[in-house]
Amino acid sequence: MTLLATAGLQSAAATALQATLDDHWRGAYDILVTSKKAANDDLLSPNTLIGDGERMPVAELERIRAIDGVDVAAPISQLVVPSIDSTRLDFAAPVDESKTTLDPQDYRLRVQYMTDDGLGERLALSKVYRLTLDTTNAPRDVPVDRSAYDDQGCTTEIDGISVDCSYEYPPTEMRYTAMIQDEAPTDAMMEMGAGSSVTSTVIDGKVVFQLPGVALPPTRITLIDPVAEQELLGDGGDFLDPLVSVGAGSQHEIDELAAWSAKRPEDEFSDVIDKALQQQQASIAGWKTSGQYQEYVSKKKELGQEPRPPEEIFPPARYVPVLVAPVKDVPLSLRVDVEGMGPGELPDVASAYWAVPTIDNAGVDGVPLGSITADVQSLLDPFSTHALVLPWLGESDAVPETGEQGYAGAYLGQAARSTMTPPVPRNGVPTLEPTGYLGTSMEIYWGGDPSYWIQMGEGTVAGAQSAYATVKAEQLQQPSDGGGTFMLPIAGFDADAIPLPDDPLSSVPLGAYDPAKTTLVADASGEAIEPVDLLPVAGGLGLVGARTSAIADIGALSESLNDRDVDAVRVRVSGVDRYDRGGIAKVGAVAEEIEGLGLAATIVAGSSPQTMALAVDGYAFGTTDADGVQNVGPLGTVEQQWSALGAAARLGTSVSAATLALLATVIAATLALFAVASLSSPATRRSEAATLRSVGWPRGRIVRWLLAEQWPALAAVLLAGGLAALLAADDALVLSTTASVVFAVIVIAVVRAVVGSSGERMRLATADELVRERPEDRPEVRWTNAPDVQDHAGYGLPDESMPEEEVVRDSSHPRRRMRLGAESLVAFGLRLVRGDAGNAIGNAAAVLIVMATTACFVLSLGLGQAEAGTSLIAQYGTAQALAPQLALGVVGVIAGVLLTILARAQALHRRRRSRAVLRELGWVGSDIRRAERSEVLVVGLPAALLGCYLLWFALDTAGLAGIDTAVSAALVAGLAVVALLLVTTRKAATAP
Repeated sequence: MTLLATAGLQSAAATALQATLDDHWRGAYDILVTSKKAANDDLLSPNTLIGDGERMPVAELERIRAIDGVDVAAPISQLVVPSIDSTRLDFAAPVDESKTTLDPQDYRLRVQYMTDDGLGERLALSKVYRLTLDTTNAPRDVPVDRSAYDDQGCTTEIDGISVDCSYEYPPTEMRYTAMIQDEAPTDAMMEMGAGSSVTSTVIDGKVVFQLPGVALPPTRITLIDPVAEQELLGDGGDFLDPLVSVGAGSQHEIDELAAWSAKRPEDEFSDVIDKALQQQQASIAGWKTSGQYQEYVSKKKELGQEPRPPEEIFPPARYVPVLVAPVKDVPLSLRVDVEGMGPGELPDVASAYWAVPTIDNAGVDGVPLGSITADVQSLLDPFSTHALVLPWLGESDAVPETGEQGYAGAYLGQAARSTMTPPVPRNGVPTLEPTGYLGTSMEIYWGGDPSYWIQMGEGTVAGAQSAYATVKAEQLQQPSDGGGTFMLPIAGFDADAIPLPDDPLSSVPLGAYDPAKTTLVADASGEAIEPVDLLPVAGGLGLVGARTSAIADIGALSESLNDRDVDAVRVRVSGVDRYDRGGIAKVGAVAEEIEGLGLAATIVAGSSPQTMALAVDGYAFGTTDADGVQNVGPLGTVEQQWSALGAAARLGTSVSAATLALLATVIAATLALFAVASLSSPATRRSEAATLRSVGWPRGRIVRWLLAEQWPALAAVLLAGGLAALLAADDALVLSTTASVVFAVIVIAVVRAVVGSSGERMRLATADELVRERPEDRPEVRWTNAPDVQDHAGYGLPDESMPEEEVVRDSSHPRRRMRLGAESLVAFGLRLVRGDAGNAIGNAAAVLIVMATTACFVLSLGLGQAEAGTSLIAQYGTAQALAPQLALGVVGVIAGVLLTILARAQALHRRRRSRAVLRELGWVGSDIRRAERSEVLVVGLPAALLGCYLLWFALDTAGLAGIDTAVSAALVAGLAVVALLLVTTRKAATAP
């Protein structure tokens, strides 16, 4: 029955394991192709798809797709561009209709942008501006005297024709109504002309002025092949339909996009495309009616030549369609504290040359007038064509309203590649160290080398954010004939709503719309804290990467790249359905062919997320004090989900090995206990053999007779083995196990028969010998007033062959309990160990075997879980296999318990006549129970303690882990066997 149960449970474990692997061994793709090895210690970081310093030419993509067996090859790459439009925050101050004369007033604006990195609110940017504002209803049109202007004329060349490009100024201009200056501009700002701005805008009775541009974080753009990406994502790729239907792989003119948009009239992005079309049409119409073009047409006709249309002379812009996502995971709020500084002065628009008034009271405190606060997270949407309009002081709470703003389309003028820095070992702990910090000045992000986005230094400046990435400029190409390249949003997507492949057990990095989660779990001292999910604050260059702001067609955007590279290619292999040798071989064969192209092919099929603990150093903690200094130092320990390569293979190997180890342990323990039960008490069998030999049986016949007793057991084993073969998943394993068990049973039976047949011949005693005088003093058995004898069962009792009248001399004498060579019942129990050594050895063997079985069981489970690893599929798979493995162990324990009870019952059965004699001699059940308990304890307890020591010594010598748990469990099991023997003794002792 043990064999049948173990085979069935082993089959159940194997079936559960195979089902787990079949369902969870493949993610969205099987192979990750990069320029060089992507994994570190068989762990794939979540930033692997961002790329590194080396990338693959896009031409390699077609070579990969040409490999036999490749079902899908989906490239992915990323670009980081500076803040595309950072001047979208307007204020609207109502015009005072009652005032008709100019009355400009000066204000100090203390502007603070606040964000949150998950640890609390922190300052992102702090600036102090000087605003001069006039909200009076004074006349707005101001006559301008142009006589002071030089009128030297201007000429330009169009299509080989020289034309006049002089500008005709209007006689009047709108007076200035607002001017903003940086109260402490840097030299770089002055060189860029970013120190001040003036405006004359009045809309619907409100003076509208713009807050200067802010240093918004860089924008991350993900580049994909929309057709291949849809195949990779399956149903989750529907959000890419616009990029596919608009025409993948190339840039477009606005007319093409407008024709496509006309088929989607209800789409919210139709207005954006229409605006871009209107901009181009207005530009062409304005150019066509300009004096320059008219002069060009006239001169062409004079030459008898056909003038070229405006769109041929200056080609229109080319557009890269992009999908944009709302910003959700980066909080951003605004607070503007306003101070009155008294009367001010605005530049005179009528003056030919005017200068910005000098600020001579920068250090003087103003009069606090109030604050304006608002949620301005939408500023982080780089492709928005709308401004946020905030009400000026005196209005209700600032609720941003959208207003017309900006040019439809973002000019692709600067781009970079970023690489997340890998952790470095420090004191044996993988540690993330910063590469610098992101600056807080807008001029850093406009013009020049993008590598300057990351500043060197201590990072203690308020608002600085630690960067954990490097940035390298990407060379761009623009059309030589003009027009330029723009990125134009044609549709939106919500990363939270994308139904990505939903199998967390086999998840691998998919892309920037599937960002890694980073959780702080311990502080800098290593003390565990309540887990905190960190938020991105640095545009994807900080500790936590922000989600992508846009998804673009890699083929279309690559037309503007000097180096047309991709970061990675995700490959799915065709014809793979199950986790079996065939499926694994197909994936491996494709990976080998990719390696033959000189690329790195990392097999991610069979991977699973695994928690990775990283120490973080050099973290800028942030501050809310604009004049304060940030603390920079160790953050603590964060956890991320990395992908453990080969997790499925490790799970399969470890669970199979653990199950087989448990199977072998149960079978071996059962056979050992069976051997103990079969070979114990050889004296009884020798006595029977002696009797048989006395009547003339030869020893060979006795051996055959004893062997015949074992045929039922052997037949039962063969029957159980046959049934097990029908149940088991591995017939070869069951057949070999059955053969081993049959062989062991045969060996035990032969040994039992040979040893039990060795009894000596007996002869009948003579009458004189039967009535011979008994010895006067025998220490083994003695009455208080009579000599002692010893029986053959281990008790010190009168020989049953003696006449009863010789055992009891005086029947009229009161019956008293006899003393059997010991001063107490406990001492008598100790003598039983020597008197019945076979039973004592059997008890000790039962304790030691069950202890060894328990230790092997615990070790097998522990080692199996350790070998499987800590990935999610390992935890899930080992949990699935745990039930049949525990049941397997329970079967072994039950078999051990039954055999232990059987062996003990046999030993007690052999004592039934001696126990009856003891009762006749005045012993009661409690006397017998105490004596036999003493026998069990004096053998069982030392065996349990000795077994613990031997187990600990053997396991420690072998260098195995988890020995404390195994030895402790073994001790509990050993004591349980001792208790079981005691219970069996009690029941037998109280039997009539």
